[in-house]
Amino acid sequence: MASYRGLGSSSVKLAGLGFDPIEVMVRSYQKMLVEIELQERMALGEEIRFNKDKTPKAYNVEFHMNLVERAGLLAEKLLKFGYAPVKEAEDTNPLPVLRIQLNNEGDVFTLNQKDDPDD
Repeated sequence: MASYRGLGSSSVKLAGLGFDPIEVMVRSYQKMLVEIELQERMALGEEIRFNKDKTPKAYNVEFHMNLVERAGLLAEKLLKFGYAPVKEAEDTNPLPVLRIQLNNEGDVFTLNQKDDPDD
C-alpha cells in the first residue's frame, strides 16, 4: 500500500477504503490509450467494429479527438501528482548595464541600471 503521510486526512480516509486515486487515473489513462489506438486503426481502415445488428460501425472523429483530449488532461493531472512545483532560482548573473549615446549632445539611454524606474 502506498504511503499517504503528509497528504491530509482525506487521503488517509481514501486509503482506508482501499481507493487509490492515482492508481484509478493510471488505469483510466491506459484504457484510453488502447481505445485511441483502436480509433486510429479504424480511421485508417485497418480495423472494423460491428454494431449489435452486425452492421459496421462508422469511424467518429469527434469521439476520437475527445478521447485524445481527455487522455491529455488526465496525463496533466497525473503529472501534477508526480511533480511538485519548483521555485525559480534567483538570477545569479544579472544583465550588464547598457548605455547608448543617442546624439552628440550627450543624451544617453540606459538599460538594466539598478535605480532604473522602469524596472
